[in-house]
Amino acid sequence: MHGDEWFVVYCFAKSEEAETFRQKFNGEKFYPEDRGRGSSWWQWNKREREPKKMLDTAKTRKELIEHLEAAIILADEVSQPVTAYLIDRALDEARGQDWGLKPHEKEE
Repeated sequence: MHGDEWFVVYCFAKSEEAETFRQKFNGEKFYPEDRGRGSSWWQWNKREREPKKMLDTAKTRKELIEHLEAAIILADEVSQPVTAYLIDRALDEARGQDWGLKPHEKEE
């Protein structure tokens, strides 16, 4: 139930089948996290969802590396060698990982 409307929920094992059904019957996608809790389990707390934004992978990668570099400095300052080691491993992974950057996004 959402507002004063009742809905029937169908579940599918495969998302492709659910999408075909949804399109055929003009349905709406239901997100399990939107269902009510406790005694209100039957209510649909429908939220407006914004389309996912495409990330600027080069910018995201640069920001991730900057955050990890700051974190490793902080870990060293507070004498956390194990934490610093783990952050260093993550930093190596972030620097060496192929992020699928397009030629115009390559870092210089």
